[in-house]
Amino acid sequence: MKIGPWNINFERSSQKVNPPEPVKSPTVAVPGGRVSKVDLPNAYVDFNDAYSYLTPQKYVDYVETVRNAAPFIQNLSLAISDLVQLSNTGHTVFFDNKTKPELVNEMRQVLLDDAKLWLDGGAGIDSIINKTLSQLFIGGAISNEWVPKVDLSGIDYVALINPERIRFKVNRATGRFEPHQLLKYQSISTFSTDPLNLIKLNSNTYKYYALGGDTEDPYGVPPLVSALEDLGIQKDMVKNIAYIVKQLGVMGFIELLLEKPIQAKNETDDKYKARLTQLLTESKNNMASGTKDGLLVGYKEDHEYEFHSTTQNVSGLGEVFGIIQNLVANGLKYSNSFLGSQGGAETNITIIFTKMLSQLRNIQSLVKANLEFGYSLHLRLKGYNFKNLTVEFNPSTITDDLKMQQATEIKIRNSRVLYADGIIGMQGYAENLGYESPDQPEPRAPIDPDGMLAKQAQEKAREEGKDASDRRVREKNKPQPKRKDQSSNSDNDD
Repeated sequence: MKIGPWNINFERSSQKVNPPEPVKSPTVAVPGGRVSKVDLPNAYVDFNDAYSYLTPQKYVDYVETVRNAAPFIQNLSLAISDLVQLSNTGHTVFFDNKTKPELVNEMRQVLLDDAKLWLDGGAGIDSIINKTLSQLFIGGAISNEWVPKVDLSGIDYVALINPERIRFKVNRATGRFEPHQLLKYQSISTFSTDPLNLIKLNSNTYKYYALGGDTEDPYGVPPLVSALEDLGIQKDMVKNIAYIVKQLGVMGFIELLLEKPIQAKNETDDKYKARLTQLLTESKNNMASGTKDGLLVGYKEDHEYEFHSTTQNVSGLGEVFGIIQNLVANGLKYSNSFLGSQGGAETNITIIFTKMLSQLRNIQSLVKANLEFGYSLHLRLKGYNFKNLTVEFNPSTITDDLKMQQATEIKIRNSRVLYADGIIGMQGYAENLGYESPDQPEPRAPIDPDGMLAKQAQEKAREEGKDASDRRVREKNKPQPKRKDQSSNSDNDD
């Protein structure tokens, strides 16, 4: 059929047109399971068992030394005490947005009440946090078991297991490390059938969170072990100073020289020696008594006094002690400024303190994971349903809180601009601020990051006010026609 200059054919083709074949993506061979092998120098393979034993590194042997020395060594005790108290800033439990607010308040109260019974001798969850923090700094790991009640109606108590008594086995079938407890004090009730007398721990209730390390080795690295050698040197120095002060005094000592009396003719050597000894003893006692009263008495040319100062040639002792103190602080991962060191600008100390608070967030992350596991297990055993639970630690200081609030304010302002410009939606807005999803699909109030709406409202109000003012002026100046009854007499006469 011809229409104008075009020939159009309405007949259908008998050939079937096949759709284009989809482009196949290249196949990637992904093997199931692990290909590599556990290759650690401390791995011991028992061919008669399905496990390989992973012995801990040498530094784990010194954990008990640190634990026993902490109450007696000042610098070690101060560092642990400060780090624990600075890390435990209090925390808040948050739930997903889909959990009803009244249910959130109920679950928070349940955790607050029940946690008071989880640790014997403790005052609630803060005591548990303090002990787990001490575990981290002393043993290099959090090691605890959230023991359920017999009827599985919640957590009964928290068992703290010394990290240095944990041994890991490598399950050769799965390639995973499984924690076991090595008992130090064995009894019939704790007898194990394991060849190394290890008790396998339940991964559903026991948690081990390691600190440090850079290999596949799951054992934590005790952070304070590196200070033991320098603490020993410092202890010896303190002992030597104490000995000098005890024997010679702080300022020095007095030397008393007596003229030896002549031996009598009929006096035996033994009696003569005894008389000399008695003379020296009496002179020493008299000197000791005289120095207390500030008065010394003796015979001229028979007694010779000389004071020897112990501080004349020890001017460099403070510098040497300061070097050892710096080494101790480095080993403790703790600033020397907080160990009693004198000097230092206030700005420098503030910077060091801020740096330390930032580093403690890494410690808090391990405690956070441990609490989230225990809290979730307890609430689910009690029958509560929720999607997820998170723990957030409070800021350490008011200054830290102020900086966090300022950073949050800037983040909100930037997110509001991105939303207003159409870069992100409400979902992205919520995620930028750390929320899983927005509370409502649209903002409750119009978002105006640049204040244009407010400016327009002000300009509109100004224009309306100006129009009203002009209207009043016009009405005031408008001439009014005179009524006939108000005409003057002269006009009537005319």
